[in-house]
Amino acid sequence: MRSGHSLIGGHYTATNDSIYASFYYMETGRMVKGRKPVAAGGAPETALSIGLGIGVSANSLIRHGLDVDVAEIDPVVYQYARDYFGLPEPRRVFIDDGRRVLERAEDASYDYVLHDVFTGGSVPKQLFSLEALQEIRRVLKPDGVLTLNYVGMFNGSEARATWSVWRTLREVFPHVASYKQAPEVTDGIINAVFIASALPIELRDWEEGDYLDGDMRYFAFTKMAECKLADPDANMLATASVVTDANNPLDTWQWLTASEHWKTMRSVLPLTFWLNY
Repeated sequence: MRSGHSLIGGHYTATNDSIYASFYYMETGRMVKGRKPVAAGGAPETALSIGLGIGVSANSLIRHGLDVDVAEIDPVVYQYARDYFGLPEPRRVFIDDGRRVLERAEDASYDYVLHDVFTGGSVPKQLFSLEALQEIRRVLKPDGVLTLNYVGMFNGSEARATWSVWRTLREVFPHVASYKQAPEVTDGIINAVFIASALPIELRDWEEGDYLDGDMRYFAFTKMAECKLADPDANMLATASVVTDANNPLDTWQWLTASEHWKTMRSVLPLTFWLNY
């Protein structure tokens, strides 16, 4: 599926595996140790998916028996995820900006929030501010977990945007860990997932049922420990700042990321595709 200058998702027709293995990291909040187990016969766990794409994560959690709400700003993205990518019907669908959905949600509504709004080479900055993350913390249960997809530079001057996101997360959540898309990726644009919670970020051992019979999911999960990124050092944090609604330069900081992303997209599919479709 294309949105703007991005491929926001796709799957292999033979297996239905996601073309992006890192999308499976988004569902690993349910593997964080220390969460209160669901009582036998009790209500299912709940999740809010902000930014749908083709629905990889929402689909997975629904298959695991969770009640999933979706916040997606583009009605066509939601409809295509249902029509062409096998997304089951969520519990509730909000065709709206994720920030507004958060502001209307009740306190401690969700066990998990999945935050994936990257498109076109950058992120909508209003969903990464201190105030937005505080809203996410508010709607999470005390032992709830946020998984946040982020695409950016982790080295050089452009890394200030990445580490500012990390620093802002740490203002809201006591524990934050990040995982890159593949062990061999060391430079340039990196697709990473941040996991944040009041709980220490320690993942339990994988179980057969976690894989949902998917080879790509199995590969992603078994490689995840190798993909853990080190926390930023003092030099990295010296360039970072807490991002707020009043002081939010993420869009201007990500111009190089956006440019490099556009170059990558043109190497995946020819320029004629982007111009004509």
